[in-house]
Amino acid sequence: MNLLILTTALLTSSFSDTTSSKFNTSPNGKININITVGNNANISNQPEWGPSGYEYVEFYYMPDIETYYCVSTHQYIYFTNFKWNFTSLPPKFREVDIYNCYKVVINEPKPYLNFKEHKEIFSTYKGLTQQQVIIKNTGDERFKACWKSTDYKVQSWEACSEKKIKRNLKKNV
Repeated sequence: MNLLILTTALLTSSFSDTTSSKFNTSPNGKININITVGNNANISNQPEWGPSGYEYVEFYYMPDIETYYCVSTHQYIYFTNFKWNFTSLPPKFREVDIYNCYKVVINEPKPYLNFKEHKEIFSTYKGLTQQQVIIKNTGDERFKACWKSTDYKVQSWEACSEKKIKRNLKKNV
C-alpha cells in the first residue's frame, strides 16, 4: 500500500510544474508524504506599476515613501499616529509618482512588522527613479500575455496560461 501511495505521489508531481512533494520517514518507519498542488503565480493581481519579472509577489516596499503595498488586498500599508494603516491610497501620497518610485518585492507575511530592518536595508534605494522596468512597459512575454492590448487591463491567470499554451503550440507546428 505504501508503495502505491508513493508511486502515485511521484507520478502526480511529475505531471505538473505547480505541484510539489515532500517525503520523509518517521522514526517508526512510516513514510510521510506532503503534496501541494496549486498555481502560485499572481501576475494578474500585480499592479501595472509593479516591477516586471516576478510571477508571485505578496508585498512591495517603497523606500521613498516608507510604505508597503499588499498585492492581494490592493492596499497601501503605512505607519502614522502610532499604528499601521491599511488604505487604498494614503492622502499624503497622492502626489507621489508610484510608477517611478523604486519598489522592493517582499514575500513574507506582515512585512511591516520588520519595518526597521527594511528601512535600513533598503535605504540605498531611496531616490532611485526609473531604475526598474514596470509591468506596464515590460518586454517580457510572460507578462505581456496577461495584459489586454493597449488598455493595460489585467486578464485572469487562466487566460494568460491559455494564451501561452496557444502561442507555444503555434511555435511547435
